[in-house]
Amino acid sequence: MHRRRAWLLVGTILAALAVVASGSASSGSKAASGTVVFGADQEPGVLNTNIIGGDVFWGGQVVSPVLATTYRVFPDFTFRPELVSKATTTKSPFSVTYYIKKNAKWNDGKPITAADYEFTRKTIMDPNVKM
Repeated sequence: MHRRRAWLLVGTILAALAVVASGSASSGSKAASGTVVFGADQEPGVLNTNIIGGDVFWGGQVVSPVLATTYRVFPDFTFRPELVSKATTTKSPFSVTYYIKKNAKWNDGKPITAADYEFTRKTIMDPNVKM
């Protein structure tokens, strides 16, 4: 009885391997193209990535392709400027200076300025703002 199950298992494995092998791409196939769809393990509750609850990984994945940002973080963990041409830092006192690109604009065409960054910083740091 055990031999029969063993042969059945071996036959199933061989059949599965045959299906996989016959479905694999041949060496003469075209380059991959098209659309990739992948599922998220969670849905972001909010899309404001500056607040608690909006800072989850999938919130960034949803917002990042749509909204411009100061810089983008790439899979190799490099930071590449998007709205700025460069950023400099000082240690004492610590500060970060962004050099905003002249062509950096909001969706409505208005230029992005230092006042926009300052407003965002103040809003995030204000304990009276309930986010």
